[in-house]
Amino acid sequence: MATVEKVLTLARKELGYRESPPKSNRTKYGKWFKLDGNPWCMMFVMWIFHQAEALPLLPVRTASCNAFMKAAKKAKNWHKKSDLKPGDVVIFDFPGNLSATDHVGIVEELPDDVNYVFTIEGNTSTSDQSNGGVVMRRKRKRSLIAGAFRPAYEAEEAETPEPVPEPESAKETQETEPECVKDGPDPDSEQRLYGEMEPEAGETVTFKGNSQFSSPYDDAEAVPATACTAQVIACSRGAAHPFRLSGTGVEGWTDFEDVKLLSPEAKRAELAHAAPKTGFRVEITARPSLRVRNGPGIEYPHQESLSAGTVVTILEERNGWGRFSGESWISLKYTKNI
Repeated sequence: MATVEKVLTLARKELGYRESPPKSNRTKYGKWFKLDGNPWCMMFVMWIFHQAEALPLLPVRTASCNAFMKAAKKAKNWHKKSDLKPGDVVIFDFPGNLSATDHVGIVEELPDDVNYVFTIEGNTSTSDQSNGGVVMRRKRKRSLIAGAFRPAYEAEEAETPEPVPEPESAKETQETEPECVKDGPDPDSEQRLYGEMEPEAGETVTFKGNSQFSSPYDDAEAVPATACTAQVIACSRGAAHPFRLSGTGVEGWTDFEDVKLLSPEAKRAELAHAAPKTGFRVEITARPSLRVRNGPGIEYPHQESLSAGTVVTILEERNGWGRFSGESWISLKYTKNI
């Protein structure tokens, strides 16, 4: 049987796949299912589980979200939106639609904010939630979820460390080179080779060359990342884009080849030159206008727009976003200090 990580790894490799031609519903998933040309969000899930040799773990082989939900309930394997785990297959019920089963996705991650989940979905986009033609990673509100089916995945095998023999004498201890030195620099030592080792969660990185920092969530963005820094907030080894970062006002994923570790000295220098946290004025540089949101992130609703050249005073800064009035926030990457 398949593990959760095997299913998620296969789903991540499909990120960015598009139906061709656009708005045709023609995909490799539909061809495999022999229903090409029809809405394919559920066929995408079926295809992923087939590739993972895990199709028997699903309650039914179907292209219908409604049939899938009914089969899950019949199997007494239907979980509430408050009880979700990575690898769950979730059914969405979007407001304004007559159907109670509008769309499907696979839960990838549960963020600290319990009101949201990260999913990987087929046939979605920022303009059409359930028939958008693209495989995307989405940040979804739990309130949009009708419920979830939980496949009986195989448990991940824990790695058993090799036993380390005790040294026979203090002299042997002194003469024996530690394993960490043999394998490479100790990540916690001053000898760490910044820029050459894969970053870990919590570390700060800078981008190489003209790399881009991509955020394929509800608002897809590709931010030119030259000379900017970000913090690693999660690592997913083996994925196509394994490093989830927070910086430049958005969250997104990137590759190891695009980033390098920022040394403590460089990090301190960057912080020393950072803009003040409160009471500074900025001018809008986005043309023709910049969206104002109800919170510090692209997941918050859009309230209005400020025209290029507008000057505001930032009262609070958070993760690259600035609050200038009440609960009105703007992305500071589209501004300049004055």
